Amino acid sequence: MESFRHAFRGLGLVLARERNARIHLAAAVVTLVAAALLGLTRAEIALVVVTIALVLLAEVVNTALERLLDLVHPGQSEQVRAIKDMSAGAVLITAIGALAVAGLLFLPRLVDLWR
Repeated sequence: MESFRHAFRGLGLVLARERNARIHLAAAVVTLVAAALLGLTRAEIALVVVTIALVLLAEVVNTALERLLDLVHPGQSEQVRAIKDMSAGAVLITAIGALAVAGLLFLPRLVDLWR
């Protein structure tokens, strides 16, 4: 149980300190509500949940890596900047993938609603 407490504390730290993590979490909640309202199937909702988990995972890993780099190399460094940019790029890739999944699942239903 103590390991769960540490994990939840870590998630809380990310959410407290990282604006983008809060944005991703808010988008996740909106997406899940939209999935329920639009009547996605269980398999489609499972895909949405896995996609959300990947985006949040990328955000947590990015944050942890940035904090670690700041700790071990507090000064300006092109190498550290490149590593941070690559890590942010990973978050961007997952976010773009999430938008693609949302588009494929939600757009047809939204179009049907407007017909």
